[in-house]
Amino acid sequence: MTNAVRTLIGQLLGGLLATRNGHLLEFRCEFDDFSEKAHYDFEGISEEAKRNRKKLREIMVAAAFEPYKYEWWHFTFTKVQYPVDGFIWNCN
Repeated sequence: MTNAVRTLIGQLLGGLLATRNGHLLEFRCEFDDFSEKAHYDFEGISEEAKRNRKKLREIMVAAAFEPYKYEWWHFTFTKVQYPVDGFIWNCN
């Protein structure tokens, strides 16, 4: 199954954290930055960004999402495996 299909059915999720006022917390690189800065354990980031990445990961793992170590925002839902082999999305 492709990541695009997993995203469409809600099995693959990109996550962020924000304050109650809607201000995004510091993660030290942009969402969808595919450089080494996006790796969960990248050392060249602030302590605040490390704490925020850790908090996001803890929240998502507690909700049965599996983290992807190369993208701090990338999580896959593990409790349900949807039967979508051979899935074809017909778009006109």
